[in-house]
Amino acid sequence: MEGMNFQKNGLSTVLSAMGVLHFVKPKTFESIVPPQLPGPARFYNFASGLWEIATGALLRRRATRGFGGASALALFAAVWPANMYHAWIERKAGWPKKLYHIIRQPLQVLLMMYAWNIAKHEA
Repeated sequence: MEGMNFQKNGLSTVLSAMGVLHFVKPKTFESIVPPQLPGPARFYNFASGLWEIATGALLRRRATRGFGGASALALFAAVWPANMYHAWIERKAGWPKKLYHIIRQPLQVLLMMYAWNIAKHEA
């Protein structure tokens, strides 16, 4: 059980840190917002950054962890199009970037499964 708490806290920390990065390095994240989305990329960047920070906070506390898992699942699904668009715009890049994207896509599925598991068992 202690290992699971470490993993949940690890996910909380990673989400919170990534959320902060949306505000520290906004251009990095805004560059991968699919242009088909209505409105400015900055809106989606800041909204997803806030969502990541809030989800990280929800995962940290036992009382809100189930909701945090559900929020993480929705978040991972919501940002997946940006990850796919990122892979698309870097499709002609060298192998290190291609390898990153080859690993990143299935990792998104694993993250969603993990978030669902937290939501299901912590509710």
